[in-house]
Amino acid sequence: MLARVAQAHDDHRDEEWIAQYTSETTVWGALAEGPQAVRALLGLAPPAESHTVNFLSIPVIEIDGPVAHASTDSFTVHLDPAGGFSITSVVRLEDELVRDGAGRWTFARRLPTPLLPPAGRPAAEGSEGDGHE
Repeated sequence: MLARVAQAHDDHRDEEWIAQYTSETTVWGALAEGPQAVRALLGLAPPAESHTVNFLSIPVIEIDGPVAHASTDSFTVHLDPAGGFSITSVVRLEDELVRDGAGRWTFARRLPTPLLPPAGRPAAEGSEGDGHE
């Protein structure tokens, strides 16, 4: 489900990835009620002439009946038409997932936490070269 959402977003299948959120979803601490609110809060995928790819780590998932928690590291790469690319975000996604009556998992909450310091700020002391960046 996590990979399907990322691929649907990358492929500009907005209705498909938006449908993976519950009718009341919390993202970045804000409540979005319904698909239109999710769309407004998260925005649409970049325009079709732009190509962005989301790469996900293997998630750590803990399931407790109809509720699950997933922690996934992610980075987003923007590919430009000239063949170049840039990494536009590196985050840890903390997701609360719920299973509906049909057995389908959806997002109840998503909290992305940046893993890189903002531009212009140095990394934390001791984090360089120790393999734990």
